[in-house]
Parts: sequence; C-alpha cells; structure tokens
Amino acid sequence: MASKPTYRYSKKEKAIRAYTIVQESKYLQVTNVPSYSNDRELIQLFALYGPVDEYRIINDINAEPFTKTYWIKMQSINDSRFKLI
Repeated sequence: MASKPTYRYSKKEKAIRAYTIVQESKYLQVTNVPSYSNDRELIQLFALYGPVDEYRIINDINAEPFTKTYWIKMQSINDSRFKLI
C-alpha cells in the first residue's frame, strides 16, 4: 500500500470526532406528546424496555400547538433499537 506524499500531510494535528449510526441510535426523539401528559409516566413507559439515562423537553418550533417533544437517551443501544422498530 502506497503512503501519501509528504505535502498531503497536515502541519497541524486536527481533532476529528466521528459518530456512527450505532452511537446515534441511543437517542430517541418523541414528538406530538400532549402537553397535559405527565413526564414521569412517559419515562416509565420507556423504562420498561431498558434504563433511561437522560431526558429533556425540547422546544420544537414545528410542533403542533399543545404538544411537547422529548429527547430521550437510553443506556444501551439494544434498548433503543427495540423502540425504533
């Protein structure tokens, strides 16, 4: 395998952060949840499939009136894959 010519190497080292699809599948976005719903009940429903690491309510500009959007981070990838199906 041939190496690159010396002029192709950067003079400064660059930090590169790569994300895979598998890493991103830990994160779920649940939209159009009625705003009168209880947050704990929703998280308990997701916890039936695996532990929830973190969740947030997102202010979604495109959301319907009187609805919420949740960002949920599951602990393992397999837990979130079950919900994506």
